[in-house]
Amino acid sequence: MRKIVKLLFVICLTLSLFGCQRNESVDLLLELELEYATVAEDGKEDTHRDGDVTNSSVFVYVCGAVVRPGVYELPSTSRVFEAIDLAGGITNDAVPEYINLARIVMDEERIYVPNYDDIKNNDHLGNQLLYENQNSSNQSQGKVNINQADLDGLMTLTGIGPSKAKSIIDYREQHGLFSQPEDIMNVSGIGLATFNKIKDEITH
Repeated sequence: MRKIVKLLFVICLTLSLFGCQRNESVDLLLELELEYATVAEDGKEDTHRDGDVTNSSVFVYVCGAVVRPGVYELPSTSRVFEAIDLAGGITNDAVPEYINLARIVMDEERIYVPNYDDIKNNDHLGNQLLYENQNSSNQSQGKVNINQADLDGLMTLTGIGPSKAKSIIDYREQHGLFSQPEDIMNVSGIGLATFNKIKDEITH
């Protein structure tokens, strides 16, 4: 700001040398300074306002045993139960005990409400839902959750290409979730050397 004012002062001084009256130069300086300050302040307000818009809401996909499954927008501080309420609430056959209803929602997440048949017919689904809902709020920043990551997410790990990423997903589908990070070494093609490369990059 000071540099701008100095530059404007030099301009006005130059104008005065070429015939402008001192008062006119000072008035021009004050006018230009005021205009610059106004524009700068407007820019700050716009940036702040844009930031508020960006951070004020999230989009979540609510599905499963709810009345109106779909994508919903809600404030970023909302809880899971509020997202479910937007979807019309749970159905009569829902099993909400597998969901942490008090958890704060995250942008782009899927909130799945299981029903009795889901739990009864899939041995791994109940545990998977518990992991998804309970661990979403305390996942380590920047780490890949080996129980939830898709193919692309797993491929971000050091030394994990398409083949090994698919093997991890296949293992989860056949044997269930990993109870600890070290269990990933049970996957074919992932030994101690690979685990040592990715152990600081993963969570479960």
